[in-house]
Amino acid sequence: MKKFLFLPLFAALMLLSACSSDDDDNTALVPSVTEAAYKGDLTLGGAALSTKCSFLYNEASKSCDLTIEGLKFAPTMPSVDICIKGVPCKIEGDKMVFASAAPIVPFVTIMGQTMPYEDYTIESIEGYATATDISLTASMEMGTLTFSGKYTDEEEENGSASGAYTGSMTVLATGAEEPFVCEALNCDVQIADDEKSLDLIIYGARFAQNMPVTVDIKLQAIPCVANDGGVEFECTETMIPLVRMGEDFVPMEAFAFSRIAGVCADGALAFGASMTRGEFMFEGALE
Repeated sequence: MKKFLFLPLFAALMLLSACSSDDDDNTALVPSVTEAAYKGDLTLGGAALSTKCSFLYNEASKSCDLTIEGLKFAPTMPSVDICIKGVPCKIEGDKMVFASAAPIVPFVTIMGQTMPYEDYTIESIEGYATATDISLTASMEMGTLTFSGKYTDEEEENGSASGAYTGSMTVLATGAEEPFVCEALNCDVQIADDEKSLDLIIYGARFAQNMPVTVDIKLQAIPCVANDGGVEFECTETMIPLVRMGEDFVPMEAFAFSRIAGVCADGALAFGASMTRGEFMFEGALE
């Protein structure tokens, strides 16, 4: 009779042991990846695009942010970066599995400005990220968006040419008889993941001797060709640059470029450009 009295106690002890084991397993779970960038292929409405997707895990909220760069919803529209924030995320083995059936209004960055954009609302999203790859599927009003990519080390990929350069700019303004030199200028080079284009940002430029203020100017998506240790770039079509106004960059037709060409290699940057206000040449070295 006494042995039956021990059965409920034995069962309770087994249950406590199992719960304790589960708790230990949960506390031992470590994210396989918390922050990473992936290069791969995106499809939307049948159109394919090679681009990059970044993953960022937030331990406190058990959620992740997903940022897709250079997205286009129509051939004629400018590319945008779209960030899907706060997607519920959990650890399953070596995967960070994320999913949301609730609508999420993403943040969109276009021409230097970031804002929530309801027209691109993500109706649902699911997928996973690991230390080596990522896959996601999202439903939107304009169709189903999919992305599949492999981990990429951005510093190793573009570290040889991308970066901040310090140098001088020699300017021959329209109507001027002599050129003048802008010293100690900074210029950032940002090479795209596919290494087919780059952005240039020139800080504190002046395009005339009597120009009362300096400007920060950004040239986007200049076609380039990668070679050993650097890139060559050239654009012969009219480019409308972006000029900093406060915290934002805005298009400025008054500074339109008709041609730009240069090379970035072995820690040095040199390029020349023609624009409505004259011609200039920049030469600098990697900081």
